[in-house]
Amino acid sequence: TGAKVGDSEQHVLDLYKGRTAVQPHKYTGPEGHYVLVLGPDGKAQIVFETDGGKVVSYRAGRQPEVEWVEGCS
Repeated sequence: TGAKVGDSEQHVLDLYKGRTAVQPHKYTGPEGHYVLVLGPDGKAQIVFETDGGKVVSYRAGRQPEVEWVEGCS
């Protein structure tokens, strides 16, 4: 199974070890993060948003659109 809202940030990092990058969240300040998980094809990605401790939301899609903070609309 994968990660879900409420899981720890560390769980996501452990689950997808070797395929993650962590970036500071653009709105929550230094405590929040984006945990980026690259898909096996290199074209898709999951973005987990955390409060620094727990996953608060996530989204998945193709790159680079999935990383757009304001969405693609």
